[in-house]
Amino acid sequence: MTGYLLKSLSVRLTILYAGTFCFSVTLLGAAYYWISVHQPRLAIRVLADRDFVAMRAIDETSGRAALIDALRTRKKGAGGRDHFFALVGRDGRTIIANLPSWPSRQESRWLEVEADDFVEGEEIDHYAILRDGALEDGARLLTGWDADEVLAREEQLRAAALWLIGGTIFLGICGALLMTAAITKRLEAINRAALTVMDGDLSQRVPIKGTGDDFDRLAGTLNVMLSRIEMLFEAVRRVSDSAAHELRTPLTRLIGHLDRVDLDMLGSEPRKSSLFAAMQEAERLNRILDATLRISRVEGRRYEARIKSVDLAVLAEDVYDYYRPEADRRSIAINVSSQGDAAIDADADLLFQALSNLVDNAIKFGHSQGRVTILSGTDPNGTFLSVCDDGPGLTSDEADFVTERFFRGAAGRNAGGDGLGLSLVAAIADWHRCDLEFVNSAPGLVVTLRWT
Repeated sequence: MTGYLLKSLSVRLTILYAGTFCFSVTLLGAAYYWISVHQPRLAIRVLADRDFVAMRAIDETSGRAALIDALRTRKKGAGGRDHFFALVGRDGRTIIANLPSWPSRQESRWLEVEADDFVEGEEIDHYAILRDGALEDGARLLTGWDADEVLAREEQLRAAALWLIGGTIFLGICGALLMTAAITKRLEAINRAALTVMDGDLSQRVPIKGTGDDFDRLAGTLNVMLSRIEMLFEAVRRVSDSAAHELRTPLTRLIGHLDRVDLDMLGSEPRKSSLFAAMQEAERLNRILDATLRISRVEGRRYEARIKSVDLAVLAEDVYDYYRPEADRRSIAINVSSQGDAAIDADADLLFQALSNLVDNAIKFGHSQGRVTILSGTDPNGTFLSVCDDGPGLTSDEADFVTERFFRGAAGRNAGGDGLGLSLVAAIADWHRCDLEFVNSAPGLVVTLRWT
C-alpha cells in the first residue's frame, strides 16, 4: 500500500508542495528570528561586554571609589536603554546595585534576569542581559542593559511557534491538495477519454479548457493524434468490410452454381468427389469471412449489444442441450455443473457464442470415451464460466499464440477448423471486460471466463 501511494503522482505532488511550503515558511521564520531577536541580543551582549571592560579598567586604574561613582552616573545607554549593574565584594556583601536580584554564584559569563522596578507603588517589568565577571581583587561585577523588548519578542515567538507550525502544515497541505486536485482533474479527463477510445469510441476527444496552458497543448496534440487514428482505422475498416462483402457475393453465387450441378451429368466418381470438395472449400471460405467480420465487429465495439442479466447456469444448460447430440455421436460424456448462483450483466448471444466455441473445441479435440464438463458459479476470485476436457491440452509454446487469428496447434491441424474460434472468444471476453484463462489440467485443458 505504501509503495502504491509513493508511486501516485498526486500523493508525491502533495508531499512535495507541502514540504516546500513548510520549508519556506520555516526559513522565513528563522530569518525573522535572526533579525528581530538574535541580532539585537548579540548587540546588547557586545554593549554589555564593552561596558564591563570599561568599568574594570576604571577599577584597576582609578580605584574602587571611581568605579562606584562611574556606576552611579550610568543610567541610560544607546537607544534609551536602562543600564543595570551590581558590584559585590569578595565577602558577598553588595557594595552598590540597581538590580533587584541576581544569582548568588557566578555560573556563566552571561545572564538573563528579571530587573523589575517600582515607581509610585507600581511594578514595571524589565529583563536585562548582564555580563558577569570578577575584578582584580576578587570582587564580582555584573553590568548589562535592558533587553525587555527583545526577550518579550522572543517569548511571543516561542508562544506562537506551535500555532505557527500547525498553521503552516495545515495551509501547506490545503494548498497542496488544491494544486494536486487541479492537476489530477486534468489528468483524469485525459484518462477518461483514453478509456472511452479503448472501448471503441474513436470519436472521443480530450476536453480543452481554452487556457492555453501545458495541459491544453497536450490535449490538442492528443486530439490530433486521435483524429489521425480514427481516420486510418475507418479507412482500414472500410477496406476490410468492403473486401469481405465483395468476396461473399461471388462465393455465395459459386456455392449456388455448384449446388445446382446435376451429379448424373458428371459421370465418374472422381468428378463427383472434386465437386463435393469444391463445395466444402467454398463453404469453409464463406465461414471464415463470416467469422472474420464477426470478430471485427466485436473488437471494434460496432456490435449492437443487448445487455441484460444472464444466469450463467441457464446459459450452460442451453449450450449443453445444443452439443449433447454431437458429444453422444463422438462417444464423449458431456456434463454441466453449477457452484452457486452466478448472474452477470452481459450480452447473452455473445456469451452463448463464446461458450459454444469452447465446448466445440473440447469435443473436437477430445478422444472417444472422453469427458467434457461445463462449470459455472462463484469463488473467492469472482464469477466464472469454465469448460474442462481431458484432451491433449496446450504446449508452453502454443499458450502465447492460441487466441491469434488462424493459429492452430499441433492437435488442431488434423482436427479441422479455421483457427478463428478462440480469437472470437478472446474478442467477446474483452468486450465483456472479463479475463480469459487457459490452464493445463494434465490431462486436458480448463478454459475459464472470469469476472472479478
